[in-house]
Parts: sequence; C-alpha cells; structure tokens
Amino acid sequence: MNRTIRKVAFLWIGLCISALTGCVSWFYTPGMGELKRLCRLDGGDKIYQVVHTEGYFDANGQLGRTDLMRLIRSDYQFIEYEEAEKPFYHYSAMKEPGIWHIYKSNRDDPNCQARLDEEFAVFKHPKDQDIRDFFVSHCLAARKLDRPESRYWYSNGINTRYLDKNEEVELVEAYASVEDVIDKTNIATKKYYRLLPFKKSALSYAQSYSCDDAGIDLNMVRFPENILLPIVNKGEKNDK
Repeated sequence: MNRTIRKVAFLWIGLCISALTGCVSWFYTPGMGELKRLCRLDGGDKIYQVVHTEGYFDANGQLGRTDLMRLIRSDYQFIEYEEAEKPFYHYSAMKEPGIWHIYKSNRDDPNCQARLDEEFAVFKHPKDQDIRDFFVSHCLAARKLDRPESRYWYSNGINTRYLDKNEEVELVEAYASVEDVIDKTNIATKKYYRLLPFKKSALSYAQSYSCDDAGIDLNMVRFPENILLPIVNKGEKNDK
C-alpha cells in the first residue's frame, strides 16, 4: 500500500516538474496582478469623437481578401492602404507597391480590377451570395495615389513583453487608434491586454487570461466601424 502511494506521489511530482508551473497555476497565476492593474489603468476604449465618412486609410499595410470582402459588405465606398515592396502576407490586394485607393464602382469604370473579379468568381458557398451579387453590376476599382486622400487613418497592432527573467510570463498589449490627420488628433483609441502566464509549460502553453478573466469588463466597441460611421446620406459627411 505504501509502495503504491509512493509511486503515485512520484508520478504527481514528475508531472508537476514537466509542466513547470502546472501545480502552481492551481493556486497562483503569475502576472495576474499586473494584468488587473493595466486593465484598470488604461484598458478599453477612449472615444472622443464619432464621425461620418465614405472610407479611410488603413495604416496597417497590406490588405487581404477578407478586408476586401468586408469593404464589399459594408456601407463604406472605399479603403486606402500602402502596398509594401515585399508583402508580409501571401495574398495582397494589389501586386504593385505604392499607395492605393480601392473603391466600389460600376462595371464600366476603366479602373475596375479584372483580377479581383476572377478571384471572387470562385466563391461558390451560399453564404457568399452577396459577394457574387455585388460583382454582377459592380466591381472593385483602384487608383494609385502619391499620398493618402483620406482624412481618417486607422491603425492597430500589438506589443509584447515578459514579466519575468525566464521569459515565461508574457503580457500582450493590443491597441488601435483612429486619427484625424487634418486636425492632427486621435478621435478614438483602444487598448486591451492578454496574459500568457505559462509560456514554456508543456501542459499550460495555450492558457491565457484577458481583462474579462481578471474580472474587469471593458465593454469595448468594434474599431473602426463604430467610430468611422459609413455614410448613408450625403448630408452626413464629415470628410473635407
């Protein structure tokens, strides 16, 4: 009996060692205090202004197919972005580096992009019927610009840092902002945090905690859709 208990004990200790922090995680989550502090300090949205616009400049760079589908399904009329010399994703909307103004247009527009027509023609799933319907009488057209024409710029990204010397407790900061480049002001910002306390643990590698998990409800809105409201009536326009 004692031998059985001893084997179970050794097995349990072995599992704990292999998981590094597995046992500790039951009682204590490294970094949780810092997560709570940051979520309370500056987590969530800060919305200073809501505006109406036909589109915006996406300062994040390369546009993917999902971004184009979002444009088609939205009430925005255009989106602008800068295509890099060396795209960091396999797919890119335009194959030529530079600043592009991609917009919805009628099929007789000489700037219609036939390549995009062909790419979206293969979308056969029933949920994409609205995409196919769009291309019956419309297209995605593009103009190359010397500089963005949009008044409003949207950007987002992440920063990561470790809270311990062993680089196991990782804190991820996700941020987004909407800027009025004419007035040179941020009209909205967003910050959100996620904690990965056991980055090197075999059993807890994917375990993570958000501000919600820390008991802090930030109740955030979608960016940029809830800040840059697509124009439905021309009289709503804030662009200059």
